Amino acid sequence: MFIADGPHTLHSNVENTKTRKRRIFWLGAHKILIKTELKILRDLGYEVFVPHYLSNIDDQSAVTRLHIQEDSTLPSDLYSKLSEYNFFYNSIDCEIEEILNCYFDAAIVTIVGRWCSEFLRVFEGPVLFRTYGQTSLISEDFERLGVQGLWEERKNVHFLPHAIETAELEGEWLKQKMRVVPYSVASDTFDHQGCWRGPVENNDYILISAPNIANIFHRFHYRFLKKHFYHPHYRFLGVQTKSIADPQVLGTLPLDGVIDQFMYSSGYMYTYSDPRVCYLPPIEMMVYGGPVIYLRGSLLARYFNNQGPGECRTIDEAYEKSRRLLQKDRSFISELQSAQEAVVERYRPSYVAPKLEAAVRDLIGPPTISTAPSCAAVSLPVSLSAMTHAIAGRMLKALLESEGEKVSADDILEQHLDETYGPVTSVTKERLLTWWRDAEPVELDVQWGAVDVLAHPQAGSLAGRLVADAGTGGYAREASVGESGYLFFGPYLSIQAGRYAALFALEIEATDAPATVRIDVSASGIEYVSRNITVTEGCVSTVEVLEWLVETDLNGIEFRVLSSGTGKVRLTSLTYHQK
Repeated sequence: MFIADGPHTLHSNVENTKTRKRRIFWLGAHKILIKTELKILRDLGYEVFVPHYLSNIDDQSAVTRLHIQEDSTLPSDLYSKLSEYNFFYNSIDCEIEEILNCYFDAAIVTIVGRWCSEFLRVFEGPVLFRTYGQTSLISEDFERLGVQGLWEERKNVHFLPHAIETAELEGEWLKQKMRVVPYSVASDTFDHQGCWRGPVENNDYILISAPNIANIFHRFHYRFLKKHFYHPHYRFLGVQTKSIADPQVLGTLPLDGVIDQFMYSSGYMYTYSDPRVCYLPPIEMMVYGGPVIYLRGSLLARYFNNQGPGECRTIDEAYEKSRRLLQKDRSFISELQSAQEAVVERYRPSYVAPKLEAAVRDLIGPPTISTAPSCAAVSLPVSLSAMTHAIAGRMLKALLESEGEKVSADDILEQHLDETYGPVTSVTKERLLTWWRDAEPVELDVQWGAVDVLAHPQAGSLAGRLVADAGTGGYAREASVGESGYLFFGPYLSIQAGRYAALFALEIEATDAPATVRIDVSASGIEYVSRNITVTEGCVSTVEVLEWLVETDLNGIEFRVLSSGTGKVRLTSLTYHQK
């Protein structure tokens, strides 16, 4: 909590009315969700804060900077602090934790289990985890992140998948927290409903989605497309972050150009086969009234109970149904269009909005709240937990430098307050001294010798899995071919000033293409040292040493291992030590 009557004010309490808007922290950056679900929440009357998506990784689906300044009643300095904090890649620190608990009534976290795990650990209010189809099982992700217990213990956390089909194989403990809430395509898509012109035009091509081919994940799918659908009558549509020298790739088009491609195509083929994910382009094509064919096993196929007329059980069947679309087989097209109507309804905004509103009202509460805000009228500009680390650090330094002299904890605290905040009143000083004497012990990251961070509970990963390592008798983190992303990140430790070395023990195996792994040491978005390791063929075992210098005490240090996905990577050990 924040302490009232501090020497310097962070803000004044402006929320002194009897009623106020319920404030939601919404963590998501998808360009469709910002146009749909975020808009619904604000239209209902909730005050919703959305942090900027801070990333140096190109993502064709993310809005990196919000251009709409929402009507926020947050103090301007706190608004800026939250806007500049990287919630998408960092753990939530103590100061941000207390701001969240003091100023927000609820949190809605979208898409990524690790983002949700951070809120489960630090945020005390209702947490709604909103998903739209994931390639992995959510319950397994939470088990790996070590938060299954929090899900089971807390009454105010809820799992909101968009379709029952995506949750069939989830753990029962997660299903007990589940409420299915559909989601919609943007309303402006329905402005063009039924406008498909394919049957009366001479443009004989079929659209296939192939976004962001420069990204390693999407590049694998592009290779699949070039292996099977290299014929010139297939056009690859999707936003590209880099120019692609391929006549089949249309490149990044303006919105009108994208709509024209859909309107005048002979049809659309959905070539992903994940059973829990359905991307939106085939749904948009169905809204436009165009025919869609799709591969067996996909979530889209499951929408039709695996019996839809557009399902292609083999590549040869995909060729045959493509031929019928190109020849404008009206009987086949009509059969597809009739079957698609029920799927279109799943994504219609007028169908989705009431269900989302009902879920949010039930699980979070109505848009307005009559209770006064929990924040104090005046507060210190740092959290108590942050002060604990700072004061304890001074205590240790003073003890080491005292050379046997008696050092008073009160004197150290008084000096710390004077240097940090200026002269303080006797009442404030006594209150802080009382708190310091009664405070719970705090675990400091003061380490001697090598520190093993591979199994640290705050560490995470976005690719691969934790596996038993026969060589060490412990565990390793492993990613297979095709699994690109961070094999390891975190665990956001605190270290003192000095020179350090980190040792990464890796096994890298190249198969059809060179395998690349990037390792680095970073903190708060600053990369201190990094290295790329490329293996062109065979399997290589290596211990890579990264050294870096820290000139002042540092919080949030993390070690990262990024796999390109073109080879098998195993991280068998990761330690660091002060030199």
